[in-house]
Amino acid sequence: MRRRVLPWAMWGWVVLFYCYQYVTRTTVPSLLTEEMMRRFSLDAAGVGTLISYYYLSYTFMQIPVGYLIDRYGVRRLASGATLLCGAGMALFVSTPSYALAAFGRILTGIGAAFAFVATLKVISDWFPPHRIALLTGLTATVGSAGPVIVGQILGELTVSFYWKSVFCAYALLGVVLSYGIWRNVRDRRYRTRELSADLKIPWKKVLLNSQCWLLALYTMLIYTPISAFSDMWGTVFLKELHHVDNAQALFLNNILYVGMAAGAPLMAKVSDVLQGRKPSLLLCLCGTLAAFSCVTLLPLSTGFTMLALFLSGIFINGKVVAFTSALESLPKSLSGSVSGFINMMCMLGGVVLQPLLGSILTFFWDGQMKDGHPLYSTENYQQSFSVVLGCLILAFLALPKLKETFPKNQNS
Repeated sequence: MRRRVLPWAMWGWVVLFYCYQYVTRTTVPSLLTEEMMRRFSLDAAGVGTLISYYYLSYTFMQIPVGYLIDRYGVRRLASGATLLCGAGMALFVSTPSYALAAFGRILTGIGAAFAFVATLKVISDWFPPHRIALLTGLTATVGSAGPVIVGQILGELTVSFYWKSVFCAYALLGVVLSYGIWRNVRDRRYRTRELSADLKIPWKKVLLNSQCWLLALYTMLIYTPISAFSDMWGTVFLKELHHVDNAQALFLNNILYVGMAAGAPLMAKVSDVLQGRKPSLLLCLCGTLAAFSCVTLLPLSTGFTMLALFLSGIFINGKVVAFTSALESLPKSLSGSVSGFINMMCMLGGVVLQPLLGSILTFFWDGQMKDGHPLYSTENYQQSFSVVLGCLILAFLALPKLKETFPKNQNS
């Protein structure tokens, strides 16, 4: 007889997986950007392409992941995906071969692709509707806290220990998480008729829904300060801008994730208090554009840079409101497919922008070298980040045609 597992415990284990993979996506490339340049003799465009293999596999796995989780449940898929994510990271940090490093990033991305969709599936299946926005926000909080807490620890450990050993040890934590998911997560059983009807043509229902497309576009564009800045170029930019060492630059970069962690449940609650998703989406987009413009364009002191990064992180949580609205747009049995589609579009920004920003840096580079890798100026970075600001401006185009999805009978 199976022991009873509480929904909060199930959510806790899958959200730990989400946090774990978040670190593999953000902290690892941030800390190893210059190491990758030296090891494989790469310029900014080359290392941007190498790191973006994660985004490539992660992004295009979202459609099959959403369908598979709706069809087969979270338990088996998330447990196996955690192992794959850790194995890919271990290969990436340990191999001297560029091809194997790229393959490691691809494996990590495939495994990580299950994390967020699995978490939203657990939320949708096991919690009442009036908890969806809050729990989606808390999920983003835990994920954002990963690069801040775990990333800082990894950064400090690399000072005292060989960096390769530190990251391989972190990769092995995937085994523990995999076992925890296997032991503690259960799958919701739908009525056979309901499941068959919804899953027979799930992507027709999702892809023909204009609301999903508009929310996906909004999510992808508002998330670009993370996918194109903090996940890749933020640490090296802040290091050059404020003339600090790698650990201090990582700390500054992590302030954006602190803002995300603090603001995710806040913005979810704001949308509930306003009893509307659209006003919250507009507020978040305006705030993100204003704060991130200050980070990249103004000659701020370190303190004001931290404040602008923190505010950027808070307002980027418009993506949490967008995911909530998407889950409210279609039946629960399609929550995995809906989440997978929105998440695919969200991460598509990283696939395109990481190598694009690297190419812009290389184009404007004056040929200077330092410690065996190219040295880019503050102006070079600012020129490349103008693309991110353009993406935020484009996001406003998605708002006018959005429908309000806030449930009018929602209980507080």
